[in-house]
Amino acid sequence: MKQVRPTRFYSNKQEKKVAKSLGGKQVPNSGATPYQKGDVQTSQFLIECKTVIRKQKQVTVYKEWLEKNREEAFAMNKPYNA
Repeated sequence: MKQVRPTRFYSNKQEKKVAKSLGGKQVPNSGATPYQKGDVQTSQFLIECKTVIRKQKQVTVYKEWLEKNREEAFAMNKPYNA
């Protein structure tokens, strides 16, 4: 039986790959500090990564996630969010 690792393991891999492909930096502790938000930052973007590790037919993106990311990008002086 295949052992499944915690979501945080896959999330960390995803964030590193996104940061590398966009020339950005992975935010330490996945943005849980009061002064750094999001998962990946570039000079222009604050990016929030969402990870699903189980096979699914669909993934829901909640409006609240988008609104929070937009507010955090504004607070961090980033003109764009994703």
